[in-house]
Amino acid sequence: MNSYRNQKICLKEFIPEKVICKNSLEKSFDLNVLDDGIYLMFSYFTDIHNQLGKVGRKEHNLLLPKFIKRNKETFEVLGLLQAEMGKQHDGKVVFCNHEYRLIKKVIDWFEEEFNISKDSWKWYIKVNINEPSDESYKKEVEGKVIDYWISKMKLSLEQSYPKKVSYIKNTLNARLRFYDYGTLIIERGSNLFSQILKNFVKNIFHEVLLCTDNEIRWFMKGIIAGESNVEVNQVSKHYRVLISAKNLEERKIYQSCLNRLGVDSAVYPDFHGVVVS
Repeated sequence: MNSYRNQKICLKEFIPEKVICKNSLEKSFDLNVLDDGIYLMFSYFTDIHNQLGKVGRKEHNLLLPKFIKRNKETFEVLGLLQAEMGKQHDGKVVFCNHEYRLIKKVIDWFEEEFNISKDSWKWYIKVNINEPSDESYKKEVEGKVIDYWISKMKLSLEQSYPKKVSYIKNTLNARLRFYDYGTLIIERGSNLFSQILKNFVKNIFHEVLLCTDNEIRWFMKGIIAGESNVEVNQVSKHYRVLISAKNLEERKIYQSCLNRLGVDSAVYPDFHGVVVS
């Protein structure tokens, strides 16, 4: 990729050939791209149907910058998106984390590179407990986590989903721990932008070993921040970082990146992750 060696990354190289639309009678559509050297204008058409059949066509379009900065922030956020962003073609960009600094980094990057305002993200909070049957305790939990995230992220209440706090059924946890403020989930609905972004992240991930050592270091910093656990066990003498990855190919890429940086790691056949001891 020629632009991969420049100071900026050209988005044009990561555009999918077709747009997937699950809610349409047709499953994919040709994507048209206009390039003025600074911006890319994307468009595609879907058929409109009613009970009598096809009644017209609807145009979907999107304007994006042709280039984004190739710098530390971009590679750290790409690592975070690879680690924590939803990968399905569900028509939206979804990112979640329990650490507000990481979510703020991602939101700031989208605003800087794509001019997406932080106030345009929808949000809700997920907590790892059963939904309380005690209404007073439920109010206490929801007040605590909502106040925390609003104060840390300056969230707009108008942009929240009607159910601001969601709970988990398949858990034995009934009480929220004092240090737990839940996980913030931010979403932005845009089928076309979602597919372009996911294709961009996917391709960067699979070609990250073509990058410089610094870019790999920044990328892995994002991966470890979003996808790892730290184990410190003084009894068993385990002191290690576990990078989660169910797919063997992903584990091999992570391990190769760490090798480039001079970090020893291990991949075990029966363990879905990369171990750095």
